[in-house]
Amino acid sequence: MWIGCILFDAAEQQVKSGGSGPGCCAAVLCGHILPRLLRRSQKRVLFVATGALMSQTTFLQKESIPAVAHLVELRAPEKEMNYFWAFCVGGGICVVGQLLIDLTGLTPARILTGYVVAGVVLSAIGWYAPLAEFAGCGATVPLLGFGHLLAKGVRTALEEEGAVGILTGGLTAAAAGITTSLVCGVVCSWVGKSHDQN
Repeated sequence: MWIGCILFDAAEQQVKSGGSGPGCCAAVLCGHILPRLLRRSQKRVLFVATGALMSQTTFLQKESIPAVAHLVELRAPEKEMNYFWAFCVGGGICVVGQLLIDLTGLTPARILTGYVVAGVVLSAIGWYAPLAEFAGCGATVPLLGFGHLLAKGVRTALEEEGAVGILTGGLTAAAAGITTSLVCGVVCSWVGKSHDQN
């Protein structure tokens, strides 16, 4: 696996097992990709992180485990990047999601939908744009950022196209991410096999 080749020396280290997907993604992103962007040896990177939304409730109900993939485009900064606040804000959003899974009866699908709707609402009242400016990818990558992107797209299209922009703006703004998710889902359905527990 490509990530394994970056993290380990195959000639010197006998690594015979897998690792945490989020941990590996974070290690490669922070230890390998971001330093290259800072040195400007790379200008743009498309980074896709995948994972399963594990929940004790859905497991006990013998429901299938939903998967999620986030695609983010990273560019070499024009100004200095503040990783600390990006990490704090993005991590805080993820902690809230994990607490909702652990402490409430909400299903992962409802939490995901709630995050997107919350991003739309916060963007509409003008609170999310300053947070995205302050925290960068820490605010734009989570699902709240997706809701913010949809709201921003609708606002822009409404100004340019009128009422039709209400229907087209969100999809136009999020077209790249939606298309990538659909294509990845179709490809995975071709190469994988469903293991529905029902």
